[in-house]
Amino acid sequence: MGVSGGADPSGLVHHLWAAWSPGYDATADLEHLLASVGTPEQRSAVIGYYRAVPRVWAVPEAYADWHRTWTAMPTVPSLHLHGADDGCLQAAIAERAATRLPDGAEIRVVADAGHFLQLEQPDIVNDAISTFIDA
Repeated sequence: MGVSGGADPSGLVHHLWAAWSPGYDATADLEHLLASVGTPEQRSAVIGYYRAVPRVWAVPEAYADWHRTWTAMPTVPSLHLHGADDGCLQAAIAERAATRLPDGAEIRVVADAGHFLQLEQPDIVNDAISTFIDA
């Protein structure tokens, strides 16, 4: 199921979205996504981001600065929203992170949402962000 920058990503993308946000009809979203990765260069850029994450010992130079922030804990008040039904990163990850976050940090696990919770529960996500910013 791997895909290189030149391969057609539609099968992989449909599979991942179904697994990561089970029950969500992503038909319209997937049309937009697939249209945005129409060239091998665009696909390579998307895949490169994910390939840089797990290789802490061999991060490409283009991602070195970003990677330092990826692996560090936040130092300012932060809002972490996580879908309760996330098939990519289980909600338990967010709950465990709560003990390591700085004062003022908040974690909200959003019911009836998977990995793409901003699409699945936009009103709840928007309200959580607005409330956090206004606090």
